[in-house]
Amino acid sequence: METMKNRNLHELDGERSIWSLGCVFFTAFCVVMLSATVRLRAEHVEDRAEHAEDRAEHAEEPAEVCEFYPLVLSSIALEGVEPGGEVTDSWRGKHPESCGFLTWTGDPSVSALLQSLTEPGDSENYINPANPNDRALSVGDWVRGKVGVTNTPRIHVKLDVFKERDIVVPIWDQMRSPGTRYMSFHVSAFARVRLLSYDLPRDNLINVRFIEYVTCAEPVKKPSVSAGNLNTARRGKGKGKGKGEGDDD
Repeated sequence: METMKNRNLHELDGERSIWSLGCVFFTAFCVVMLSATVRLRAEHVEDRAEHAEDRAEHAEEPAEVCEFYPLVLSSIALEGVEPGGEVTDSWRGKHPESCGFLTWTGDPSVSALLQSLTEPGDSENYINPANPNDRALSVGDWVRGKVGVTNTPRIHVKLDVFKERDIVVPIWDQMRSPGTRYMSFHVSAFARVRLLSYDLPRDNLINVRFIEYVTCAEPVKKPSVSAGNLNTARRGKGKGKGKGEGDDD
């Protein structure tokens, strides 16, 4: 009887030892898992912080307000050209009669071209030939081309300035009515370039260095002053003056 009792106590102690050992292993397992979870959460938080920093560093730069100049380059001429590469014979191609000058308003005169080539340019006067209500040059618009070669010493002086500074010009992918006064180009992009050389009118060519494509913000249009408003302003300015000091009328 005593032997049986001792045996039962022995077995009970063994079971308690096994249970205790199991509890120790389970507790150790839980500690290990908890530590691993905490470490993974910390690493996840750290990764999210790093990704946030990367997104901040590589965030898209805001579009710049561009000053456009009335030279146009073909998208075909820029195919495969890396930044810093040279674009040769930019005005030659399928339509040699399209010299590569633009007119923002449709005015084909030399004086209008000279004004547009003078810094900082006057592209704010742009009128879309396909939509006269559109006065802000942007990708997808049409812009009027200037037919023929304009070759005067004053034009050369203006072009020579662009050998010393980068300029932003439209890139075209479609052309309408080539060689006519209705010739216009569809703008597919804008690019920053540096003029390298030109030969007018003998070879009708221009060479530029491609710097980069540019994302341009739409310019803020200046309020237009109509003739009626201008006359009103003049009459208001002349009030309070003595005889002979007011308006001409």
